[in-house]
Amino acid sequence: MSKYISHEQQQIIKKEFINLHQTVSMLRDPVRGCPWDLKQNHSSLSSYLIEEAYETIEAIESNDTKNLKDELGDVLLQVLLHAQIASENKEFDIRDVIEGLQKKLIRRHPHVFKKENFETKRPSEKDLKTNWEKIKKQEDQNTNSKSDGLLYKLEKNKHSPSTVIAESIGRKVSSVDFDWDTEKEVFFKLKSELEELEDALNKEDSSKEVKYKSILSEIGDVYFTLAQLCRHLNISAEAAGVFGNKKFCKRFKELEKRAKENKTQINELDKRSLEKLWSEVKKEEECI
Repeated sequence: MSKYISHEQQQIIKKEFINLHQTVSMLRDPVRGCPWDLKQNHSSLSSYLIEEAYETIEAIESNDTKNLKDELGDVLLQVLLHAQIASENKEFDIRDVIEGLQKKLIRRHPHVFKKENFETKRPSEKDLKTNWEKIKKQEDQNTNSKSDGLLYKLEKNKHSPSTVIAESIGRKVSSVDFDWDTEKEVFFKLKSELEELEDALNKEDSSKEVKYKSILSEIGDVYFTLAQLCRHLNISAEAAGVFGNKKFCKRFKELEKRAKENKTQINELDKRSLEKLWSEVKKEEECI
């Protein structure tokens, strides 16, 4: 590490981190600590961790580096709070977290850290992917029992966004070669799932409950397959969803603006008028 970070920088980082760790510890001090912080546990803090992660993504997408610095600090605070609570419960502490991460990074990057690889040529992306899959497979074998199965952790995950879980499932099963070869094959599957959804929507010879379950199942298949298409295209399904939401909100805001310019309240417009304004907004946006 000293090759890339000077001794002086190491000392500064070490000092600042120790001070920060001490600050978080004081927040949880039984006598002098903050009442709010003292009430928290892993479960009560989980929603804040998700919130801070999304706010970090928002800063990244907005290209707001100042805010990104602040949001990364908030994420780091969550890491330190969870580690402090675990330490108080005699489960693990921040040193265990750092040590575990350090070992994982070195284990997963033998092309960087193994001495015998220093003088060899840089591996290709294909080589990196092959090695990565081998390492992950070994890790899975070490952490999962045979009865757990490859998707054990993902099946139990109740809090991550479903698109994130779907992509993770796709990557997991891809490691055992259960995957489409190209994005075109995934797109063909997506069209097939959409046709099955259409059939479920048009089915009339079943009760409302049966029809609802059928539609729910088919929408789930479409949703899952769309996430796999994103994965094959190296696009985050969650980021694509966020982008789609923002694009719609931006267009609708412009629609409201145009209605106001025409001295019309948006709730006074009929569907045809709204669609006409919407088409105008879209057309102008495409010309920019």
